[in-house]
Amino acid sequence: MNGVVKGVLLSSALLILSNQVSAKEEVKFKSYDAKISGASDHHLMNRFPGAVMFDYQFKKKSDYELIMGTINFEESDEPEETGYRVQRIETLSGDITRIVYDYPKSTSPDEILERASNDLKEQGFEELFNCAKEECGSALGWKSYLYNHLGEIDLKQQYLVANHGNTTVAFYVNELAGQPRGVFDVVVGIDNHAKVNIYFESDQYNVALNQLGSARAMVEKAISEQQVLIVQGFADESGSDEYNQALSTKRAEQVKKRLVELFAIPESKVETIGFGAINASQGSSSAKIRVQDRRVDILLKESS
Repeated sequence: MNGVVKGVLLSSALLILSNQVSAKEEVKFKSYDAKISGASDHHLMNRFPGAVMFDYQFKKKSDYELIMGTINFEESDEPEETGYRVQRIETLSGDITRIVYDYPKSTSPDEILERASNDLKEQGFEELFNCAKEECGSALGWKSYLYNHLGEIDLKQQYLVANHGNTTVAFYVNELAGQPRGVFDVVVGIDNHAKVNIYFESDQYNVALNQLGSARAMVEKAISEQQVLIVQGFADESGSDEYNQALSTKRAEQVKKRLVELFAIPESKVETIGFGAINASQGSSSAKIRVQDRRVDILLKESS
């Protein structure tokens, strides 16, 4: 992950991948598997029984705006400030795969998402964010931002984000004309742009060794290629500036200590820095959002 953008306004749709599939609108639920060049299921997701592929897209070495919060409509006296606003976005860089599936009418979005979540957990993925129904905000906002051909039912939507190593998965499901449709996005980070996240409870900075398994590939790369790791600490905005700065620094230093213990990487090859609450979601009372702020990011230092 390269950075964080908070409160992104969507006065017009910000489309990550091409949504030019207008020819498919007329026959919304026909299987397009055989008609999509290069299309195939992703190895991370076992196809749900009875699901058919509606769309497939792949982009190499591109930026991806990862939704990590709700999407709601906000009005303003200034017309250009009126529109759908994403509470929190993180920018990833990597190879992006998008697969859109239509599911049998006999299934529900929550059933589909639960199965996907279990599949990912079995492969070692850690869930970073999830929301359901009204918790996700406006379904029309999700349609505007994520994919043009989605349903608009707030009470049917489900969403999760999960990460393992340099791979991040985002999966959104809603109903369209009584039939579930899901958008499955996979981003595989590009070398030094990949980032490993470690999350903390409120006011805590201790980290267990078993929390660092996802960092193994990055640490081994740093050791084998004599690169330097950067460990960045962050805090939510619940404390004072001084307290948050000290806490974020302790988090970074504790993770460094554990990396040295677990992987025997030389201390000189791990740099730490605390950023306090500089990237926190300001004013958010959501526990799901705040936990994203209480974290450490581990990444490879860019070559000079």
